[in-house]
Amino acid sequence: ADGISRLSKAGWPPHVIGVYDEMWILLQKVMQVHKATGSNAQPSGDFAAFFVGPEARDAEGYPPHRDKMSYDPSTFDKDGKSKITTSWVALTNATPETSCLYVLPACKDPHYRSTKKEAKKSWKDAFFESPSLFQDIRALPAASGSLLVFTHRLLHWGSRASKLAVHPRLAISFTFQDPSIPSAYPFLMQQQQPQCKGGEQKQLQAILTPPSLPLRLLLIATQWMNYYSQPPINKPIGDARADLMLGFFLAEHKRMPSNFMEATLRSVACQQAIMKRQVHNIQTTRIAVRQAATEKANEAVRRLIEKERLQQRAGDEDRDEDDEDEEEDEEEDDGDDDIAEYKPWLTK
Repeated sequence: ADGISRLSKAGWPPHVIGVYDEMWILLQKVMQVHKATGSNAQPSGDFAAFFVGPEARDAEGYPPHRDKMSYDPSTFDKDGKSKITTSWVALTNATPETSCLYVLPACKDPHYRSTKKEAKKSWKDAFFESPSLFQDIRALPAASGSLLVFTHRLLHWGSRASKLAVHPRLAISFTFQDPSIPSAYPFLMQQQQPQCKGGEQKQLQAILTPPSLPLRLLLIATQWMNYYSQPPINKPIGDARADLMLGFFLAEHKRMPSNFMEATLRSVACQQAIMKRQVHNIQTTRIAVRQAATEKANEAVRRLIEKERLQQRAGDEDRDEDDEDEEEDEEEDDGDDDIAEYKPWLTK
């Protein structure tokens, strides 16, 4: 929780907490809860962190949404159970004052299992077509350390924090999915053989392998491009940090399946970061060319000035030599005049 607070106050998106081991340790503990319930769901690699504080700039929670906006029958099994779930962990007490989750229960949601045609209707249409749905909204306060698990189609949101809240609401969420659903980050889960005693049959099981630092940065950059940079939760992080995110992504993006990689490359944030980098490179090139041209011109001027100085020095030396010759000639002339002056006396 302290790490998310520090990152947010420093201007970084809170999900940058994924660079630290503590988040992956927490994810391993959440996996143990899933296994204890008999679920074979695995982390998809998508995660989010939240910082909602009493100050106006931090008070807004995540707006109403479904984690998967379009209905896909393949994301439910034959018994109607969801194959994709969100595990939401409260890192501080989540209350109506500090901000907590609000949901519309699936049994009250007319579009929970909408067909693709009906899916075009937003949650706003559902509420305003049936105003009585407002009465079915439920608050989900949670104590620090609590785990809330819900499906990808549950309509939910985070409330705005009260200005009287005594502390910010911090939380982190992880997406889990059935192994039959393709993952954008196949490197996250590895199949390993458990150690069994005696003649027990050995079966492969998937375990979470905390990724290396470059892969963590890839996950962070991908989450930023696909989620945190989009309205209404997008907050400016500056061109320099956006360029860092692009660099993190491009360094390891080939580790992702091509369809997920291309989708991220097409995201608005990625395209904007690429464009800004290209503009920056063009401007840098122009500046470098301009500096080179200026230096070349300055060098030519310096050479011209040096040439003029040499010519002036040579001219000064020539004039000095001429002056010395004239002085010698004058001295010789003065001697002849003296002789001429005394010549009559000599003849006598």
